[in-house]
Amino acid sequence: LGKLAVNSDNRVAIVRAGGIPPLVELLGSGTDVAKETAAAALGKLAVNPYNKRAITNAGGIPPLIELLRSGTAATVRVAAAALGKLAVNPDNKLAIANAGGIPPLIELLRSGTAATVRVAAAALGKLAVNPDNKLAIANAGGIPPLIELLRSGTAATVRVAVAALRKLSH
Repeated sequence: LGKLAVNSDNRVAIVRAGGIPPLVELLGSGTDVAKETAAAALGKLAVNPYNKRAITNAGGIPPLIELLRSGTAATVRVAAAALGKLAVNPDNKLAIANAGGIPPLIELLRSGTAATVRVAAAALGKLAVNPDNKLAIANAGGIPPLIELLRSGTAATVRVAVAALRKLSH
């Protein structure tokens, strides 16, 4: 489904055919490879605005957050990326924060691979558009690791960290 979800028509067809609930179920009960593939497919499906709500309504946010805490390096990266795509939706910004998504994203800034750090910083930047989340990110200690990325991150990571800090400051 992940490869099919690259096409916009297929993203709609997958949702209409009932593809989101089994993908969400795999996040919690599949093998490591199945979890990674399901998270990646949900991230691709989340490009569509309607699908963002459908993934949330199917209970997709809590298991994606759990993967941030317990997944393999590859699974953590695709779960963080999927949460970032879901966070474009204003309701999902609050849903991710309320489900406890901010602390593990901040932890990834400190301990993730370069690719994971970049997607975690991007997700935090999208969450920071919401005023309540700005405060939650600051209170959870998110500002110091973002500043540290300015000193030690790759060029792409620095760009994302600057964007996140800019959103936190507005």
